Amino acid sequence: MVLGKLNDIEIYVYPYEYPDKVFLGIYPLSTVIGIEDLPKILGLYNKIRWYLQEDWLRKPKTEKGAKYPRERIVRAYNTGLDERKEAK
Repeated sequence: MVLGKLNDIEIYVYPYEYPDKVFLGIYPLSTVIGIEDLPKILGLYNKIRWYLQEDWLRKPKTEKGAKYPRERIVRAYNTGLDERKEAK
């Protein structure tokens, strides 16, 4: 049973054979995601959401843990823009 699609990649399950696993990929090639991988998957989801909502462009409310990842992404973004301008 397919739970969802992201372009060609499918997220699917076999509820009777593997009730505790989710498969991610293009059938028959897939990656198995188990319950032990859930913290990693949720962490990845939060980072993707943080990036796509452009929160990395906004100043963090607190400087404790958010300062360095944001600065690295902004620096890489600005460096890429500078290189593009120099190439033109």
